Amino acid sequence: MIEKRIEALDKQLKEMADLARAMLDKAVRTIGDMNLERIKEVTEEDEVVANQMETWNLEEAVRVIALFQPMGEHLRRLVAIILHNRDLERIADHAENICKHCRYLAEHQLNGVPENIPRLTDLAQKQFDDAVEAYTSGDEELAKRVIYNDAELNELTKQTISLVLKQMATRCTNPDCDDAVTAETYWRLSMIARNLERIGDHATNIAESVLFVVESHLHLHHKKEIAEEIRALDEQSSK
Repeated sequence: MIEKRIEALDKQLKEMADLARAMLDKAVRTIGDMNLERIKEVTEEDEVVANQMETWNLEEAVRVIALFQPMGEHLRRLVAIILHNRDLERIADHAENICKHCRYLAEHQLNGVPENIPRLTDLAQKQFDDAVEAYTSGDEELAKRVIYNDAELNELTKQTISLVLKQMATRCTNPDCDDAVTAETYWRLSMIARNLERIGDHATNIAESVLFVVESHLHLHHKKEIAEEIRALDEQSSK
């Protein structure tokens, strides 16, 4: 019976992951075209459903723990479900945040975004996809690669925010420039980058929960060791 309840939770998590991924896809598209109708769909419709799913998943996981008092792998899977559930909800929140920032940019007719943003969106989406795939398949190596690749996303975020700040510092050369609007515009661009980076962080959290289930060991704060392991695997495969 407990196995069926856990399988049902996993199925619900898959549906929630699909919703969060759709929200992220809409947010990424909105960065490019500033579509106000899509922004409204994400912030007023999808976010409500994501919150409802998070609540149901958490309540059901707690019920299963209370009813069956699981141990071993069953307990680890339920803990991972609770953690995964929270990270999916936060990813949905970050997609919503991106759309809210895009609303301001659309209303103030921003033309163009920093050149690093498309690369950031690609990396964030790939991290999300790989983390969910690792969770679904129990792929230990893929989970470790998600953790390893987080450093690239972090570094690109730093570069993007630095670029945005430099653009903000040199933007107002026109006497008619509205300093307040310009400052907020570039602040919101930097927040879009930061939200994409945070999506990568939550993907990393999901990957860590995969390793907890597969290896019966928490890998929090072990990115250096995992990076060395992945580099060794890549060197071996290239020989």
